[in-house]
Amino acid sequence: MNHEDDVLENVLINGPDKNTENAEPIDETSLILPKYNYPEWYNELQHGFYRKTICRLQKLFKMNVEAAKYYEKINFYIFGPSITITALSSMASFLSTTDLLGDSAKTGFGISVGVLTVISTAMQSVAGTCQYKSRSEAFRLSADRYEQLLTKLRFESEMPKKEDFLEKLEAEILEVQGKNTYFPPEKISSKYNVNESYCDEL
Repeated sequence: MNHEDDVLENVLINGPDKNTENAEPIDETSLILPKYNYPEWYNELQHGFYRKTICRLQKLFKMNVEAAKYYEKINFYIFGPSITITALSSMASFLSTTDLLGDSAKTGFGISVGVLTVISTAMQSVAGTCQYKSRSEAFRLSADRYEQLLTKLRFESEMPKKEDFLEKLEAEILEVQGKNTYFPPEKISSKYNVNESYCDEL
């Protein structure tokens, strides 16, 4: 009988080894990981500038989101009644031509069609001139782009790798601002003062 047969016979007779059964599993979280080595060009001043830029991008993101919702709401308040008025105008136009009503009723519905059409056209002209839908979409796209830049900056501030990161980030921020030619409402821009470095949460 060889050694493997002796071990197998021992397990069958005495059961598994208690020391092996009660052995504690290795806790991988207790492993000591090496510290991250920051590049030589990364200093405390640059880290502080990263944190201020994060705060500024947060404010730009929130301001653009709120501005997009604001203009979308105004656009809804204009186009919503306009659609309703157009529907009523179509109904009145049909009633003004039906033989089931008298001449006076037809005349009244005909006048109503003219009045409703004028109101609907005026509301649509105001919405088209002010471009509330375009404003909402522009601020929505800007907010999405600021969120992407904010994510990139957070990663870079924790583990900096690119020395020219700030230069590229500045160019991207200017590009976002250049594509959006609209200004946010005064009450929203004053609420988020992007020039202030204070921020509630980073």
